[in-house]
Amino acid sequence: MLEGTKVPLYRFLCKDCEQKFTQLVSIGKETEVKCETCGSSKLEKLLPRSITGRTKEGALSGMSSCSTCQATSCRSCSQ
Repeated sequence: MLEGTKVPLYRFLCKDCEQKFTQLVSIGKETEVKCETCGSSKLEKLLPRSITGRTKEGALSGMSSCSTCQATSCRSCSQ
């Protein structure tokens, strides 16, 4: 990889053969990707898997701190 070049890792789903695959793709070149299995360009870019960590309070970041609400940040519960 060239120094200073950003090449993100993308996950794709082929709409023709339903194969999922991951590929390094230069920014702006996502439309040039072809399915590794069947060669189709009918692809759906999948959301990346999120990386969660623990906050200083011990709860997983991105998750509710109590079982009674869906909020990810809530002042009404102190768990």
